[in-house]
Amino acid sequence: MGRMKKEYNPNSENNKHNKDTIKKSDERAKKGEGYMRFVKSRNQFAYTFRYTDHFGQRKSKTVYGGSENVCKEKCENFLASLKHSTSFADLTIPELVKSHLDNRLALNNIKTGYQRQIDTLKIIERNKGFSSMRIRDITDRSIYAFFADGICETYSQSVVKKLTQMISKAIDMAIEDGSMPNTTNPMKRKDFIKPKSSKPTKKIKSFTTDERNTLIEAIQNYKPKANARDFRLPILIALLTGLRMGEVLALTKRDNTPCHVLLFC
Repeated sequence: MGRMKKEYNPNSENNKHNKDTIKKSDERAKKGEGYMRFVKSRNQFAYTFRYTDHFGQRKSKTVYGGSENVCKEKCENFLASLKHSTSFADLTIPELVKSHLDNRLALNNIKTGYQRQIDTLKIIERNKGFSSMRIRDITDRSIYAFFADGICETYSQSVVKKLTQMISKAIDMAIEDGSMPNTTNPMKRKDFIKPKSSKPTKKIKSFTTDERNTLIEAIQNYKPKANARDFRLPILIALLTGLRMGEVLALTKRDNTPCHVLLFC
């Protein structure tokens, strides 16, 4: 039999987490400081605090531990590492890319493409070895190893290309930051072998003018059943704008601004 977890006792000497502590944590949270609480589902303490990333954006982070002191120690270690990692080169690719995307989102510089790039970044994060490397330590060999570890066999050429661009962009940002002098991006050298997917490339066949008009007519004449989902408008928007369905469904009233769409008929 496995070891049973000890039930949390708020009155025990080891874990003094009473109502006064919670009240003080609430007061600190209102002031923008850390917030300590006990999570019964994990049988651990959780400490949520705010910090400023390398792009000047305020963010929150939660750490867990068996006691309040452990949580506070983890918080202090994180803030200390953030303070010492003043250059982009000391960050990992996920850290730099995520901060860069969040910064663009906060500046309203990126909208529908944000989640798609986050999904691409998650592929990098799944490779614990590569995703934990500092950018200054990344070499062409480590990049080759990353793509050879099932990436080229699992994903299409489109995804492989996006991963290549994301990694190369992160390295460029670290170089432009000035923290990697006399360094060139290994992915931009002439002898760098660009990774390619082993999956066959699917040929995309677009609608002809007659097929497009037939679909529009079918959409106009279609009457959905009662209480059934109506996808006529999203399909029509995708057809006339070239947006992907995920991008269409992500549109909000705030996106209702004049724009120009180039149609290829």
